[in-house]
Amino acid sequence: MSRDPSVWGEGYIGAYPPDQFALLELLTPYPEIWAPYYTLHKLLAGVLECYRRTGNKTALEIARGIGDWVYARLSAVAPERCAEMWDTYIAGEYGGMNGSLAELYMLTGEEKYFDAAAIFDNDAVFYGLYEGRDTIVNRHANQHIPQLVGALDEYEATEDEFYLRVAENFFDIVTAHHMYATGGVGRGERFFGEDRQAENIDSDKNCECCAAYNMMKLARGLYALDPERAEYMDYYERALVNHILPSQARTKKRHMHAGVTYMLPIGPGARREYSDDLNTFTCCHGTGMENHVKYGDSVAFVTEYVNLPVAFEYEDAALGIKLTLDADFPFPEAKLTLAGEGRYDVMLRVPAWAEDELCKSGGAHFASGRYVLIEHEAGARVTCPFSFPYVPRLEYLPDTVGGKRAAALMYGPFVMCARDRSKEFITLHIEGDAADCFTPSLNREAGAFSLTGLGHEFVPLYLIGDEPYHTYFLVE
Repeated sequence: MSRDPSVWGEGYIGAYPPDQFALLELLTPYPEIWAPYYTLHKLLAGVLECYRRTGNKTALEIARGIGDWVYARLSAVAPERCAEMWDTYIAGEYGGMNGSLAELYMLTGEEKYFDAAAIFDNDAVFYGLYEGRDTIVNRHANQHIPQLVGALDEYEATEDEFYLRVAENFFDIVTAHHMYATGGVGRGERFFGEDRQAENIDSDKNCECCAAYNMMKLARGLYALDPERAEYMDYYERALVNHILPSQARTKKRHMHAGVTYMLPIGPGARREYSDDLNTFTCCHGTGMENHVKYGDSVAFVTEYVNLPVAFEYEDAALGIKLTLDADFPFPEAKLTLAGEGRYDVMLRVPAWAEDELCKSGGAHFASGRYVLIEHEAGARVTCPFSFPYVPRLEYLPDTVGGKRAAALMYGPFVMCARDRSKEFITLHIEGDAADCFTPSLNREAGAFSLTGLGHEFVPLYLIGDEPYHTYFLVE
């Protein structure tokens, strides 16, 4: 394997010689090599973003060079060997190379870039997912989630339903059989068996932040294709308020400003550990910097759908649209105002967690888990106050801990936690309706609320600092 730049090949750019790629082609395992295409994808995605945002032609030329180099290299590798490479733990992690190359194809119209994207299709995972089978058991979670985000780009490039179904089935399988109440997945970066979440709660080793970041990206991409499926935004909201929001430190320390987490622990008595300013460089700390611009992302979508109760204003004078959402996060009451000279409709998402009989909009009741149509006539002003009151409820895991059921305490969209340093699960003795066991306490001035009951105080996960806490409880 050569370290001579003259034989690296036109278009290569990287912080390491291409020996890493050659070693991968020999199926060299991690950690002797460490995901070379993952790193190359970040460079490719970055220059494509520069071109999209600024029209910088040099950025596009660099992207083409990377695409040329990847195609020349991988088109010479047997398809069977490529399949083995992508099935190799971490060493074969390629991020979203398939998606970025599909985007390069859409920008340039050059078929070879989509051919390069298709080389990254992970046959060992994709074909089973297409048939609705769970092919991700025991696989590295965040090695594979970006592959399905990339599959959506391949669908956009080709309208091949294979890629769309693969992505849809993956999302459905993960959220139905692998997800915790926070929206997080995995133990020690891996998926485990279907419906085995409780037995895999492991102190501070669950729910890698990169995995939640990319699951939200997948949910958003699927939603853009089918905005009538409110469950995509149900997941997005869940992960946003219970994983992304709690993943940033609430306090500053010397050499730690805006620290973020690698994992978001859910084990009994676990505590979060945060990155420092100078010595923490995992992938989760990189995406951790991106995570906290998501609070305004997808609040409203294509002006027609209002999804999250986060205050915003939007105006499009050309279309005669002016939307204003007055909201006081984290409280449930809000008011949507439609104005402007245009005739348009807005769809308001009713979250799946809402109690049907309590949901009100302008005095009218409506069912949860779907959208409600609000019409605006030209020149009118429509004011729509709405509220989805929070009610305590238990969200059970499908399996048990030592034969006992385990559940998270939810209040509206929020996971409620108990501050406690015990490393043993807390047992909640529930009699009758769980909602009757807890008393809410609201402090609007502080922008906070809590639940009290069964000998404990419970607060939203994002209000927990660096103290130990419990996310799941045994229920008797």
